[in-house]
Amino acid sequence: MNLNPEQLERLDACIQEIGEILYSQMDSVKLKDMEMLESMTRQHILDYIGPKLLFFFISQVTGTTHGKNRKLKTCVGNLTLTNKQAHIMGITSYARLSPLLLKCSLLVSAKASYGMGEKDIEVLTGVQVSHSTLQRQVNKSEFDWPSAKQAVSEVSIDGGKVRLRTPFQGAPCVWKDYKVGRMQGIYYGASFQDPQTLTDWINSQKTTNPLICLGDGHDGIWNLFKEIGSPEQRQEILDWFHLKENLYKVRGSKKNLKKIETLLWKGQVIEAKAEVFKYKSHQASKFRAYLTKHESRIINYEQAQKEQICSIGSGAVESAVKQIDKRLKLAGAQWNSENLHKILGLRCAYLNGSLAA
Repeated sequence: MNLNPEQLERLDACIQEIGEILYSQMDSVKLKDMEMLESMTRQHILDYIGPKLLFFFISQVTGTTHGKNRKLKTCVGNLTLTNKQAHIMGITSYARLSPLLLKCSLLVSAKASYGMGEKDIEVLTGVQVSHSTLQRQVNKSEFDWPSAKQAVSEVSIDGGKVRLRTPFQGAPCVWKDYKVGRMQGIYYGASFQDPQTLTDWINSQKTTNPLICLGDGHDGIWNLFKEIGSPEQRQEILDWFHLKENLYKVRGSKKNLKKIETLLWKGQVIEAKAEVFKYKSHQASKFRAYLTKHESRIINYEQAQKEQICSIGSGAVESAVKQIDKRLKLAGAQWNSENLHKILGLRCAYLNGSLAA
C-alpha cells in the first residue's frame, strides 16, 4: 500500500480522533501495564473497528449490501454481512469461521490438543474459538494428499504406533500401527491401517528410473516398497544409521568394530561378514543374518554421500513420525479411527506447509 502525503495526513487525523474516543473509555490504572494495554487496544479493534472496516471493504468489493444478514467470526472481530456478500466472497453456506480464522484454527489444532488450542488461539488473535468448535472444524475439513511438482526420485517410509479407544469401559487400550511416507524430501503422507492408500499415493506420482527406496530393517517397510514402482525400477537402500546401530550391538573391541564399520561404509559386505564370523556370540550371529538378509540393499555409502547420489539415512521420515506422535501421544490420549484419520491428514498438511498463510 502506497499512500500519498494527503492520504496519510487524513488517516493520521482519523486515527487520532479514534484514539481519543477509545482512550476515554480505558481504565487508567491498567494503562501502566504494556501487555494489558496491548490486550485492551486489540480488544477495542476487535469490538469496534475491525468488523466495520472489513464490512466496508466487503461492500466495496461485492458492490452490494442486500440480502439476509448472517454472522461470521473473523480474525478482526465478529462480522455481520449478507448472504449475497458471503456468496460472492466464496464463504460456504454454514461456515461460522472466516477462511483465515479457520486456517489459524487448523494450525493450532495440528500442534496441540483442542483444549490447548482454544487457549492458544485466544492469546494469539484475541478471538475465542471453543475446543469443541476446533474439533468440529478439523473433522469437517478435507486434507488432500500433495502432488509432487517434479519427478520423484526418492521415497522413504517409516511407521509409528497410536493408542486406540476401546469399545468397552475398563478394557485395556490397543496399540495399532500407522505408516508415513516421504517423497523427494518435501512431501509427506500418512495412513492408518490402510497401506494401500499410501502406496497408491506414491504410485500416482511421476517417478524416475531408478527410484530410490530408503528404509530401515523392518519387514513391514520393505513389504510396502514392493508395491511401489516395478522391481526393475526400484533401488532399495538400507538406512546407514540403522545398519551402524545394529553393528554396535555386537560386543567386540572398538578397533575391530570400527574396521567392520569402514568396510560396510564402502559397501564391502562380504569382507564385513568375514570379520563378523570371528565373533561367536548370539548378537554376532544375529548381525550376520541381518547382513545376509539386507545384502542387496547395502551400497557404497561413502560414494553415495560424496557424489550426492542419494540420501543414506531415513532420519527425515523418522522425524516426521516423531512430530506426528507429538500430536497423537498426548498424555492420556486415545483415538477412534475416524478422528485419527483426520488428525493424520491435518498433521501431514502442517508438515507439507499447506496450512501456512
